[in-house]
Amino acid sequence: MSLRVLSNPKPHEPPFVLSVENTSIEPVFEFLRLAHLRGHSGKTIRAYAFDLLAFYRFLESENLDLDILQSNHFANFILSQRKENAAPRTINRRLMVLRTFLNSWSEGRGDQLFGKSCAPFYKGMRNKALLGKSRLKGKRKSFSVKVPSILITPLSSAEIRKFLIGLRKYRDQAILYLMLFCGLRSCEVLSLDVNDIDFIDDQIHVYGKGGKERVLPIPPSVRQALQRYLDYERPQTNHTKCFVVLKGPHRGRPLTGWGLRTIFRHRRKIVHLKKANPHKFRHTFCTNMIRQGVSLPVVQKLMGHSDIEVTMGYVHLSIDDVAREYHQAVAKLEAADFPEDT
Repeated sequence: MSLRVLSNPKPHEPPFVLSVENTSIEPVFEFLRLAHLRGHSGKTIRAYAFDLLAFYRFLESENLDLDILQSNHFANFILSQRKENAAPRTINRRLMVLRTFLNSWSEGRGDQLFGKSCAPFYKGMRNKALLGKSRLKGKRKSFSVKVPSILITPLSSAEIRKFLIGLRKYRDQAILYLMLFCGLRSCEVLSLDVNDIDFIDDQIHVYGKGGKERVLPIPPSVRQALQRYLDYERPQTNHTKCFVVLKGPHRGRPLTGWGLRTIFRHRRKIVHLKKANPHKFRHTFCTNMIRQGVSLPVVQKLMGHSDIEVTMGYVHLSIDDVAREYHQAVAKLEAADFPEDT
């Protein structure tokens, strides 16, 4: 069979579908249609489609069908994904999408299949747990792959200066400043409308993952970069997106993800900073905020995270940061008036 993800131009249907021999697979189509109705972005629906494409290819290779799925088949799916060198995070995301898809296809089917062969959680002392006592009914571990902890080192001040110096376009400087000083994701930069920028109150309205809106202050440097781009460089266009193509046949059209990646790729090549990507600028913003004493709840709000644990994953303090904080704390203790020894 020829399994493929195809774009779908029909306005009231999902923007992407999974097809076999150019015929849409009905359970997947319905799942993607519901995601579309719930307001998920085209990017998210596309990711769902490709995740389910991987699973349907597995079903085809194993001569399986949804109706005969058993819990052990998911372990085989994980094994097949490992053989294809899929990253652990990718595998876990596909398992999560698959579970949701199966629940949508047949109510509770995903939870039933994913829970059957999984060990239950226990509470209480270790010996009681080994005896099976104090079992928490109904709670079971889900299939997942252990994700290795990878430390992402933020950009240093010297690396940031190296990357920024010599930028020829106000547009590119404004984009980088929004990531570095406001912590915007690349998708948030691309979705920013001109009307989302409030120069009167020095604020921007950002629409993040899941359509969540947050309002961020813009510092003078970001304000200046945006104004120079809008006043002197942005071409006249009917498009409302802030960042657009500046030259060529697509001049005036919204900048795409591919276009943004090209800007970074070109700049990395010039300044020889291989790992200076948009997400690293966001990591750097988060770490710099913590270094300057901004509290975690405030950083969480700035980053647009719904869970503070996610924010913690962005904080990367060096041993020098830890040592500096430690010595400052000890110095305060030493300066305090301790009772004299008697």
